[in-house]
Amino acid sequence: MNLPAQSATAQYVFNSISPRHSVELFNFADLVEEQFDQWSKLGETALAPNPFFESQFIRPLVECLGIENLKLLVVLDDARHWLFAAPVVQHFFEQGLPLPKLRALRSEYIFLDSPLISKHDSAFILTCLLSALSCQRDWHGLGFSKTVTNSVQNDLIEFVATVSDAKVKHTTHSERPSVTPQTQTELLEQCSASRRKTLRKGWKKLSQAGDVEFRLRRLPNEIPSAIDSFLELEALGWKGEQGTALSCKSSHAVFFSKMCEEFSKAGRVIFGEILLNNQVIASTCNLLSGNTLFAFKIGWDHNYSNCSLGYWSEVLLADAIHHEAKEVCLIDSCSDEDSYTGKVWQDRIEIGSTILIWSRRAKLMREAKKVVKKLVKN
Repeated sequence: MNLPAQSATAQYVFNSISPRHSVELFNFADLVEEQFDQWSKLGETALAPNPFFESQFIRPLVECLGIENLKLLVVLDDARHWLFAAPVVQHFFEQGLPLPKLRALRSEYIFLDSPLISKHDSAFILTCLLSALSCQRDWHGLGFSKTVTNSVQNDLIEFVATVSDAKVKHTTHSERPSVTPQTQTELLEQCSASRRKTLRKGWKKLSQAGDVEFRLRRLPNEIPSAIDSFLELEALGWKGEQGTALSCKSSHAVFFSKMCEEFSKAGRVIFGEILLNNQVIASTCNLLSGNTLFAFKIGWDHNYSNCSLGYWSEVLLADAIHHEAKEVCLIDSCSDEDSYTGKVWQDRIEIGSTILIWSRRAKLMREAKKVVKKLVKN
């Protein structure tokens, strides 16, 4: 007879104000399949979408890139259902706050690090979390470096922190391009006259080279070939020359492939491809979470760089999503605010850091820092 797998035991179990809820800290390496399944289900019901903190992303990232000492901060109900999850590391120094704290996992591939919080009773879940963290003395704060600052989730975190006697600080440090899915015509109308002229000139050159087509690929049987095409294209340009393309390091390529395969099981990885004479010459990899599509990576054949392939990839993606993926309400570029994407996607998302502190020592040190800043300024 097959016995059910036992869940991993938490490294820390914090005191909770609710007898029906538990706040626990796990070693990532100890998690078993049942817990990964619970984590995956939480991603489907999260208040704010974030594919970069879902198990389908973090698990291949950790296993393939050899990330060590990763912890998972979790809130569970009495049926052991996951209600909150954040992959964190122990951090022992920050300028102005040299006290041990927990910090969200960072990686070159993580473009958003806001925690997953169940949309059901979110305020109470956060209250349980903060009250539990406030009762321990090993860590003095919890930090996230890439959150959507103008969001319902961040507003809720600030409200709960205030009533829980914790301090919270949101700092906006960038605005990255985004777009609501819309037609190619609508997008071009929003561009500057010079940009429209450049784009049309590039499209004319491309059309003169042969038959041009754009397609979305999201069916599980389409993903393996889409992955291969993407990895090849990304390595053709400057990323390949500088050794930063995914395929330049086998472990990174394996991570990408496994991650895409995991998301493809639910149709949640979408590749947008430009084809010239049935040959893929540009590809974008995008991850779907909730009603938001996150533009993860792009690659194109630099032999056609004078055809504005990067720009056209983004324009045609938004157009195709508008017509073929009605569940998507927003596309997040996951790029810098001064990236080329911002020339064709006119909307912006405020990205910043969120820091929670609860201990008396940490609060005093932060207030002292403010006083010193005022003295220096005066």
